[in-house]
Amino acid sequence: MYAVVANFAGRGPGWESCGGSGAWHPDGTRLSSAGTDPGVFTMALSRSELQALRDKDALAGYPRTALIAETWT
Repeated sequence: MYAVVANFAGRGPGWESCGGSGAWHPDGTRLSSAGTDPGVFTMALSRSELQALRDKDALAGYPRTALIAETWT
């Protein structure tokens, strides 16, 4: 599963936040980092990478259609 974490960056009344927002790949690799300055960042995901991960999940016994059916029933 991809992970996205958002954390306040900058100063507040009597404190300073470290920022550190970012996005991570399912294997734990950090894909992007927003740094410590306030701002907005985006992350583009590759369709071929998403399909490869879905195929790998299906081989491990987690078929996508079964997961969707269980979620909505």
